[in-house]
Amino acid sequence: MSPEVRESTEFLNYGNTKAGDQLSRTFHIDNLSGVPVLFQIMAEKDSAFRFSRPYGACAAHSQAHGSGTFTP
Repeated sequence: MSPEVRESTEFLNYGNTKAGDQLSRTFHIDNLSGVPVLFQIMAEKDSAFRFSRPYGACAAHSQAHGSGTFTP
């Protein structure tokens, strides 16, 4: 049996963020299965994107929350 995982969104939309501004968006990962799952968000080093929780574990039948911040 493989884990069943859903994301709250397919992408984080930062719209028209002006240079020097900072905008954050939240997300969550739902683990619908009976086993824990590991996750990792891939972002380039030194990019304008930062994540509060770029990797971690999501326990069985629970949610993992995080946020992504864009600073152009």
